[in-house]
Amino acid sequence: MNAILTDKRYCPYKGIPSMTPDFVHYYLKSLGASSIGQGCVVELGCWLGATTRALLDGLAESQYRLPYHAFDRWLATSDQLPKAEAQGVPLTLHQDLSPLFQKNVSSPFVFMHQGEIGGSLTTTLVVQLRYACSTLRKKILFSRGA
Repeated sequence: MNAILTDKRYCPYKGIPSMTPDFVHYYLKSLGASSIGQGCVVELGCWLGATTRALLDGLAESQYRLPYHAFDRWLATSDQLPKAEAQGVPLTLHQDLSPLFQKNVSSPFVFMHQGEIGGSLTTTLVVQLRYACSTLRKKILFSRGA
């Protein structure tokens, strides 16, 4: 039997290969379900979308309709190949994983940012976070001032 399949650190979520255990998926789903719908979501390192899908499932329960920013390289690495293969998804080295991610998460609220964390991707992330924080700060200030 494949060691990765028996390793409980790697549990697919709804058929999406994952590098995380089941309890993480359940936690993310419950976290999303308890969302109050303020601010945006930023996820770093999404791989094939298992954690993204779990969080989105929870967010859907809370009627969340704000941007979800997903950041990843989406290029298959040598250590990812056996993990995906053991979960039924064969990959090739340096394969562009963004189409698989898109298929797995399938949401109009998800905005993908592909590249290395650093350089222009860091600038994009900082701008997105500043915007999200300033928007949230304005909502908090206006709700307190009444």
